[in-house]
Amino acid sequence: MYLQSFLTGSGLKVETSCTTTSDTVCEPLEGFFCFDSTENNCAAAQKHSSCQPGQYINKTGTAFTDTVCSDCSAGTFSDGTFASCQEHTQCESGNLQLIKAGTASSDAECGEESLNVPAAVIVPVLLFLLLISAGLVSFFYFKKKETCLKLGKRSSNVHREVKSRWRRIINICRLKHKPAGRQNMTPRGGPVKLRNHWEDHVHVVAKQLEDVAGDEDVRADDAEVSSVASSTREDEMDIILVKVFGGQTLPCSPDEYQIVYTCCPACPPGNLVRTHCLKDRATSCLPCTDGTFMAKATGRRQCYPCTPLNCDAGLGLKTLCTTTSDTVCEPLEGFFCIDSTENNCAAAQKHSSCQPGQYINKTGTAFTDTVCSDCSAGTFSDGTFTSCQEHTQCESVNRHLIKAGTASSDAECGEESSNVPAAVTIPVLLFLFICVGLVLFFYFKKKKAHLKLGEDDGEQ
Repeated sequence: MYLQSFLTGSGLKVETSCTTTSDTVCEPLEGFFCFDSTENNCAAAQKHSSCQPGQYINKTGTAFTDTVCSDCSAGTFSDGTFASCQEHTQCESGNLQLIKAGTASSDAECGEESLNVPAAVIVPVLLFLLLISAGLVSFFYFKKKETCLKLGKRSSNVHREVKSRWRRIINICRLKHKPAGRQNMTPRGGPVKLRNHWEDHVHVVAKQLEDVAGDEDVRADDAEVSSVASSTREDEMDIILVKVFGGQTLPCSPDEYQIVYTCCPACPPGNLVRTHCLKDRATSCLPCTDGTFMAKATGRRQCYPCTPLNCDAGLGLKTLCTTTSDTVCEPLEGFFCIDSTENNCAAAQKHSSCQPGQYINKTGTAFTDTVCSDCSAGTFSDGTFTSCQEHTQCESVNRHLIKAGTASSDAECGEESSNVPAAVTIPVLLFLFICVGLVLFFYFKKKKAHLKLGEDDGEQ
């Protein structure tokens, strides 16, 4: 596989693999030709030359020869891929006018069919058409301007009437629902009564507005009036009520949400709100799409986007994102979370290492760091102990102290020592020394006496 990949990059491919009787045989790839061959094998290949625009392919390249290109003759063209040059299109023969003359690399460009009408006829006709066009434009311009002035005056009268009746709507609501009147409304029943009363007056005044004379387009432009008159435009009616009765907070239950003056049932986890509830209609919900989630009951119209799968350094993937929960990352072994949101961890840090002279007071967890404490006097720890160890007492094990213990290391003791006091040891050693001296004294004295006796016997 590696050999084939290498050969492909050099324009060669394996024709036959190596056997016990023959070597590997390579041949050029399609679109290449061999320029270094040995017997039946090709050692190097090169891509076939491409003909330039203005040239045609005289001879197509083979596995052992390159492409041969030739220039096009006058009156012909080729973009470099033709096997022969093509003649330029003759625009005159097709009763077309020449827009751009042909070159060696492109054909001639022809325009629409030309008429052989003399300029003496064309110019007067064009002037006549121009004058008629200018006259018609002026006529319709002034006609439209006159119409707009009439409509503007008419629209102004209708707009004043609409504003007047709109103020009446607001005044009715303010008079009927003063602050003192709100005290008698229950938290849940009050807004419904208020809403019914509001709708009664809206429909009465809206019906009166239908009798206002005026163009349909003019009345349609007033969004406030159309929203009041239409009972289906509930969201715009909510805005109107907020302006009049704003600042009212409802004690909605945990499975409800407040929308203006009503407690609507919340959509369950994994869903978003499609439409808010109305007097005769419950909240409608839609499931969250792939890549989004909603973990709690909600009144939102959009689900939250899932966190990308690539958890940061020190974190590992715990659970994938679903429609009811986000992607959850957790600290790796030896790390703890330093930025958590509910059940998820956004960033982690490695547990601290205790220094020599300290012990691990509290082992680090996934959400807390390691807690280190200093060793007290007479104890030690190298930083990995969960409690400090007391220094070894060399005297208690009948050894002599070589190096005193520190906060990070134990005491060092020497070889086992005897418990004989110096007051006994010194006299004993002195006695032994005297004894050895006396033994040596008498030994040499006796030896000297023997030597002397030997000499006397020899003289006799």
